[in-house]
Amino acid sequence: NWGAGWLRWYEEFQLKPRTGLSISMLDLNFLVVFLGVSVWFAVVNHKVSMMQVIFSSQVYIKEVAAWTLLPPVFSSWLLCLLVSLGTAAVRS
Repeated sequence: NWGAGWLRWYEEFQLKPRTGLSISMLDLNFLVVFLGVSVWFAVVNHKVSMMQVIFSSQVYIKEVAAWTLLPPVFSSWLLCLLVSLGTAAVRS
């Protein structure tokens, strides 16, 4: 037999074609998107803080800064809420 059973098991269950690379490419894609969104948010935050410095004499500058940064934060919160409500509706 010379270990033919182990060789067959190794080839069937351990050497699965095209499984590791596709998963790692998805992880790499997620990393690139995450870094892109993080850089975008950091740039927007920096521009808003510079706007606060430049227009510090204006009355409602802090409110304008808050409203500028609110859409990304509110949109992610709203997406999480909709996904949880959709999941609860499907399960019931």
